[in-house]
Amino acid sequence: MNEKLKEKIHESLSSVLPITLIVLILSVVLVPLEIGTVALFLMGAVLLIVGMGFFQLGAEISMTPLGQGVGSRIFKNNSVVIIIAICFLMGAVITISEPDLQVLANQVASIPNEVLIWTVALGVGIFTAIAVVRILFHISLAKMLTVFYILLFLLSFFTPSDFVAVAFDSGGVTTGPMTVPFILALGVGLSAARSDKDSANDSFGFVALCSVGPILMVLLLGIFYHPSEAIYTTVEVPTIQTSYDVVHQFLVAIPQYAHEVLVSMLPVIGVFVIFQLLTRNYRKRQVLRMSIGLLYTYVGLVLFLTGVNIGFAPVGSLFGSGLAESSFRWLLVPIGIVIGYYIVKAEPAVQVLNEQVEEITGGTVTVDSADDSLHSNDSMTVSGGGITVKSGDDGLHADNTLTIEDGTIVVEESCEGLEAIDLTINGGTIDVTASDDGLNAAGSSVDGGFGTAGADTLTVNGGTLTVNASGDGLDSNGALTINGGTVYVSGPTGDGNGTFDCDGVFTINGGVVLGTGSSGMLKTPTTDSKQNTISVSCTGSAGDTVEVKSADGNTLVSAVAPKSFMNVMFSTPDITEGETYTVYINGTEAASETCSGVVSGATGMGSFGGGPGNMGGQAPNGGVGGQMPNGNGGTPPQMPGNTSDT
Repeated sequence: MNEKLKEKIHESLSSVLPITLIVLILSVVLVPLEIGTVALFLMGAVLLIVGMGFFQLGAEISMTPLGQGVGSRIFKNNSVVIIIAICFLMGAVITISEPDLQVLANQVASIPNEVLIWTVALGVGIFTAIAVVRILFHISLAKMLTVFYILLFLLSFFTPSDFVAVAFDSGGVTTGPMTVPFILALGVGLSAARSDKDSANDSFGFVALCSVGPILMVLLLGIFYHPSEAIYTTVEVPTIQTSYDVVHQFLVAIPQYAHEVLVSMLPVIGVFVIFQLLTRNYRKRQVLRMSIGLLYTYVGLVLFLTGVNIGFAPVGSLFGSGLAESSFRWLLVPIGIVIGYYIVKAEPAVQVLNEQVEEITGGTVTVDSADDSLHSNDSMTVSGGGITVKSGDDGLHADNTLTIEDGTIVVEESCEGLEAIDLTINGGTIDVTASDDGLNAAGSSVDGGFGTAGADTLTVNGGTLTVNASGDGLDSNGALTINGGTVYVSGPTGDGNGTFDCDGVFTINGGVVLGTGSSGMLKTPTTDSKQNTISVSCTGSAGDTVEVKSADGNTLVSAVAPKSFMNVMFSTPDITEGETYTVYINGTEAASETCSGVVSGATGMGSFGGGPGNMGGQAPNGGVGGQMPNGNGGTPPQMPGNTSDT
């Protein structure tokens, strides 16, 4: 965590430093500043940099996972009314916590802070719900934006001019550091949970629609609410004579902003607590991590707001008034462009968006790398698109969670194909070739040793997964669970690894599973599995067609083995107790076994633990075709990888 914090602070420094240098140069050339004011500005810059570092790390490990968790969970509710109501509440609650809104409200003194805050929050809540309706009913984003912006411009003709500027500025609240990570993650979670062909596209547009809400509501406020005026107040520049005065300004302000940020974050904390109590969506380790993230977010926002309001805002006001009153007024435009560029670059919300680029929602990605091809220091989600990688290390690697919702992933070369602490396959087509483990769930603080279960999990819920691994095919330092999908695994030829390996519980509860490999480290599912599994000893060579048939001659599953093997393990929903099933190699009967229980014919390690495995990457895609369960005829699929013995 300390290394990540250093990384975030370094990123903040590189963003804020250009602004600092520009201001210092301008203070010498165009708008002279008092030394005390410069010292105030520099102190504010330091707090800004440190605060941004804390905030970015906090948002990454708390706000983003919370938004995705809420989005994916509520979509599973069958009631459209409940989904819309929860999203409305989430949008409003998060907006109340937005520090940018607090800054805006403080600068419009003629409107009570509570009135403006609740107006904007109501607008964001309503349009968060509208954005969800768009996803649920497949409404065109372009058409919705066209209609709403026409409405905004029409309303602006009936709204007092003072309110028009405030209204359109309030739309920027939805691009603030608190709102962006949550709303964007909420959209990604909702669209990913839907998992249809349009879900990736529908993850976009959330922020765009939510930005309409505050503008619309503040315009309506201007029509029905009549204060004397709605203009921005001038920022007062304190008198600074000594270094003590500089420090004193910040020491006095920090408790104030600490209280304001705490009050604004309480709704977010409440959402987190209630969501976890109701759903138990996060494990204890994740709850602890997200709690630390919320603390980091709090500290970061306190430092950020203090630095901005005490150090940056006064200098900005002085520069604006100084340039406007000078003979160099024409410089306002080019200077504004330059400063605007670097301010946006330094904006925490933009940094969050950069991090969320790792949330792959579409497009085509091709990577040939000496290290990890795709790497996340926290979590990664693939929701669609096409990914093809060649890696000298891991194909896809996440330090926390790696989730595949949809898309086509091909790992042509890798040490380890897919790797994370928690690795979940919900859909998509995944094809992995690895010189070590194919899929590896490893890396938690609870190390999994031989026979010792760790906190890591590898779960397959759907999709088509094809793995050709020289090490363990599917490896978990904790639990290994297959609940659905189609899984073809070509495991090791040597006895030091296994086709399936885990240090915790191995269960097969559904799906179609076919594994070929060595028999020395054979691991079979536990008897508490919900689907029957059969393991038989039979040998074959690279390029052999492996076919499993029932007693009536129906083919349950088949594939072409890319490497030699000594064992075949298979599981399908069609395997029933008391029936006999036969494995054919190139059309010749090789072995038969009668299903006598949940696990039949096993001579391997059962539920006994395997090796810890090395952290590796991820990858998927399948060249799987041919005979599917209960299918007849066709050409068996070629499992990925080389066609020669390795």
